[in-house]
Amino acid sequence: MNSGGFSAEIQLSPGSNIISAVVTAQDTSITKTYQVTVTRLSATAALPNPVMAWGAGATNTGTDPEFGQSMVPNSLSGGTTAVSGGLYHSVALKNDGTVVAWGRNVEGQTNTGGLSGVSAIAAGGDFTVALRSDDTVVALGDNFNGQTNVPAGLSGVTAIAAGGDHAVALKSDGTVATRRGNGGPISPTWTAGR
Repeated sequence: MNSGGFSAEIQLSPGSNIISAVVTAQDTSITKTYQVTVTRLSATAALPNPVMAWGAGATNTGTDPEFGQSMVPNSLSGGTTAVSGGLYHSVALKNDGTVVAWGRNVEGQTNTGGLSGVSAIAAGGDFTVALRSDDTVVALGDNFNGQTNVPAGLSGVTAIAAGGDHAVALKSDGTVATRRGNGGPISPTWTAGR
């Protein structure tokens, strides 16, 4: 795989549990090559914490950008089915339908306690969106641009996404609903892929 100044080669040794990846990143002045070797476990192996995070937020100094968003909590001891990263927070969906969030919480974006029956998650700038098993949507956190004002009657949702300050929902009939920034009204729905 090669894209601009980035290339990656991934190999699986036949008959082994070793995956080897060589990643090369190049800009105009420097080339760095990283080699990573990962041992592939069987599908039944239980990992103590299968969620990994890296980059900013590896500490929690409470100053930009170190809000602990890369410090995966010990409570994620297996059974995690999805993860998403926001501006300064991270979110994980557990296989029991509950949500765990960590990192910066000045807008309430990590206040997911009691949130259950969830089938998908998306982390936006300073907000979190959850798709419930009943195909309805819940959003919490920053609402400066109306991004957590879930439209009344929004149902039949099959997928969600979150941007910096907006959320998007794909409905089972193929239409997409989103809210304009700056607290504007719900954008008209349009048919996806047509």
